Amino acid sequence: MSKMVIENITCPQCKVKQEFTVWKIVNFPKDNDLKEKIIDRSLFDFSCEKCNFKKVFMYPLMYHDNDKKIIIISLLNEFDNAGKFDNLEQWFSSGYKVRFVDDLNDMAEKISIFDAELKDSLIEDFKYHIINKFAKNDKKPEKILLTSYGKNKEEDIFGFLIIFDDGSKEKAILPMNKGIAETYPVEDFRELSEIGRVVVNQETFVAWFEKYREKYS
Repeated sequence: MSKMVIENITCPQCKVKQEFTVWKIVNFPKDNDLKEKIIDRSLFDFSCEKCNFKKVFMYPLMYHDNDKKIIIISLLNEFDNAGKFDNLEQWFSSGYKVRFVDDLNDMAEKISIFDAELKDSLIEDFKYHIINKFAKNDKKPEKILLTSYGKNKEEDIFGFLIIFDDGSKEKAILPMNKGIAETYPVEDFRELSEIGRVVVNQETFVAWFEKYREKYS
């Protein structure tokens, strides 16, 4: 079941103390409404009952999809204690796909990726090519997020939001040959769990892809 605690926090603006619900674990499909609040970020919204000041409070959270056997854990910097995730290998052995992410945007993206039955390594592959494309024009994407995925008779269509280091944003639509999502190599990132976490982002993807390029070519 999902788990939460009530914490007393102080409004950054009016300094009034009040209760705020902090979710430790969100279980799907039992608590689908909480899942939707992760995706739209509203689970982390704080609104002061005194002055109506609004702020997003980020905190560690584990998302557990029992049907798809997926575990996503947010905010790496909160999980640095040695032995905190000694059961990581047990999750793998039970058939779970385990991912650790840095922030709420990444958690929402991972949920959307796995809901669409896509491979996050494929999405990181697309991001890698997007980054290289803009690098030729001296533009540096700071964040790239998958925003949509659809199909027609001939193509799979992927939509991305690109956020640049100057704060500007741009949308990108990538039409791909039909079935690319199904034929992309199945990833096994268990080797990334040596330090007790599995992170699949641009840095780890590039290292993984180079390591297995010959195997999958």
